[in-house]
Amino acid sequence: MSENDVFTWICLGFLFLGMVFFCIGLALLRSAAHKDKVCTLPVNATIVDWIEDTTYHIDRGHSTRWHPVYEYTVNGRMIRRRSTLGYSRPQRAIGTTVTLMVNPAKAEEHHCPDGYMRFLGRVFLMIGVAIICAGIAVGLARIL
Repeated sequence: MSENDVFTWICLGFLFLGMVFFCIGLALLRSAAHKDKVCTLPVNATIVDWIEDTTYHIDRGHSTRWHPVYEYTVNGRMIRRRSTLGYSRPQRAIGTTVTLMVNPAKAEEHHCPDGYMRFLGRVFLMIGVAIICAGIAVGLARIL
């Protein structure tokens, strides 16, 4: 394999990886926009529990995410739901009241308007752009 072939594969690898990160960022931002559109009913919810979600990795031990369990009432019906978003540690104490935005048509669908999903989306977008730029730089270095 020639030196030009190596540079080409490195460049393509960076571009592919950057596009993956970029697309994940777009998906997270799109999901947040969808939740903002359909979850329009503000409700007071209480954090009643934190669920520990541990994932074991063969090569690097384990990672733990903490998911809050919210309890709230919509139209006289008590709903208890685990958040799909996890945190590296519990963010608030059990018993804390927070405001959730709930989908009036499907009360089990909710989101916490803290901006965490948008933040993650922006981080993935920026990492994707940085990796794509690195791929372009590798490609230009090969040409020059």
